[in-house]
Amino acid sequence: MNRTLTILATAALLTSCASGSKSLVLKGDARLIGGNETVAKLELPGEWTITSRKADRIEAGAPDNFSRLTMTMAPVLVAPEACAELATRAATDLAAAAAAGKGDVKPEIAAVGAPEIVGFTETVPASPPGPGDRYVVGRVVCRAGALVSVQCSTGISRKDTTGADCKKALDSLSVEAPAAAAAKPSGS
Repeated sequence: MNRTLTILATAALLTSCASGSKSLVLKGDARLIGGNETVAKLELPGEWTITSRKADRIEAGAPDNFSRLTMTMAPVLVAPEACAELATRAATDLAAAAAAGKGDVKPEIAAVGAPEIVGFTETVPASPPGPGDRYVVGRVVCRAGALVSVQCSTGISRKDTTGADCKKALDSLSVEAPAAAAAKPSGS
């Protein structure tokens, strides 16, 4: 037991001190309800830090103490052909929640590459509108028996810098069954 704790503490220390990107991993297991095991991975920029970790949710913050990224995973028991509609509905709900009562916000929602991967972009005005406006990007993936959503927000003035980090993190998102992830050679 002590050896395991020592190994985990050492791994956590090495991960927190390493430069470059960090892998965020969420694992889901819905086999008891007829689903699958699923692994979702995302590369977080190296200077970002994990602020909260739960079994189905990871939150991270940027060095500016304003920008944040949230990744969640939920098991879904739907046919693969229903995933596109479910991902679109989840992306629409996520974008609406990010706008938090700002009724005039119209997010851009579109499939990203495959129908079961849906992304959104929106600018959420501050009260009053101005430099406090937020730039929000997100992505929802329905695959391998899981619905994974990632949302990243930053100040509108940081759209070109921190917003680019957000987009890079979203582009790194992968959702797979563990057997498929283990069969892939590293680096793909």
